[in-house]
Amino acid sequence: LAVIFPLLYLFLDRKFMLIFIGSIALFFLLVDIIRLLSQKTNLLLFRKPIFFKQKEKQTFSSMSLFLVAIFICILLFPKSIAILTTVFLIFGDVFAKIIGLVFGRVHIFKKTLEGSIGYFLAALIFGLILFPYLDNITYPMFIVGALTAAIVELIPWGIDDNISVAIISGAVMYVMTIF
Repeated sequence: LAVIFPLLYLFLDRKFMLIFIGSIALFFLLVDIIRLLSQKTNLLLFRKPIFFKQKEKQTFSSMSLFLVAIFICILLFPKSIAILTTVFLIFGDVFAKIIGLVFGRVHIFKKTLEGSIGYFLAALIFGLILFPYLDNITYPMFIVGALTAAIVELIPWGIDDNISVAIISGAVMYVMTIF
C-alpha cells in the first residue's frame, strides 16, 4: 500500500503531498500518542496486532515514523530525491528482511550482509523502474543514494531506520546535485 505514495508524487505537487502525507502521519501519530498514554488502549490494540509490531508496544509505530520520514523528505528535498528515498525505504526494507531471513549468514550488528545486499539491489531495481520519470537525477547520484540507504539501514544509530535512511540518503543525493 505504501507504494502509492511515490507513484502519487510523480503526478501531484508538493503542497498536495505534504497535506496528504501530513494528515495520514498526524492520524497515526495521534493513535500512537493515545495508545502510549493509555495502557488499556495499548493492550487492546496489541491483543490482535494488525498495524503494530510487538516491539512497538512502548514506542512510536514504524508506520508513524515511515510517514514522518516521507513528509520530511518531501518538505526538504526536490521531488525526484523524495520519490527515490521513499522507494528505497519501501522496497529496500522489504527485500532486506526477506533475503536476510532466508539467506542471511554473515551478521553485522543485528542485521545480515545478505539482507543489506538485498536492500541495495531492491533499491536499484525499483528505483530504475521510476528513473525515466525523475528529473535531475544522474546514475551516479542514484547509485550512491541506494548504497547510502543500504549502509544507513545496516548501522544501529539508535534512531529508527525509516527516519535515518530517508534523511541521510536524501541528503547525500541532494549534496551531489550541488557538485
